[in-house]
Amino acid sequence: MRIPNKVIINAVPYKVNVRCDLRMGPDYASEIFEADQEINIRDYSGKDTMKVSFLHECIHGMLYSLGYVKHDEKMIDGLAHQLYAFIKDNPEIFKGETKK
Repeated sequence: MRIPNKVIINAVPYKVNVRCDLRMGPDYASEIFEADQEINIRDYSGKDTMKVSFLHECIHGMLYSLGYVKHDEKMIDGLAHQLYAFIKDNPEIFKGETKK
C-alpha cells in the first residue's frame, strides 16, 4: 500500500499531503479538512504509522460523506488499524486488478 497524492472518497477528490507541520498542531498524526478537500499526514520515519493515519482520515471522509459529523475516534482508529492489517495480510486480494 502506498499513500497517493490524491484520493477520491464518495466521488469527492481529496488532495493528500505528507508534511512536517499540521494545522491542528503537533499532537496530531493526521488531519482532514472536508471543506478544503484536503488530507494531511505527518511525515514520520515509521511508514506503517503514516499508512494507518491515511486510512484513519479516509474513514473520517467516508463518514462525513454519509452525513455523520460526530465520530468516535477510538472506533475510527481501530477500523484504520484493522483495515491496514487486512490489506497488508491479504495482498493476493488486490493483485491483478485492472481498471475497466
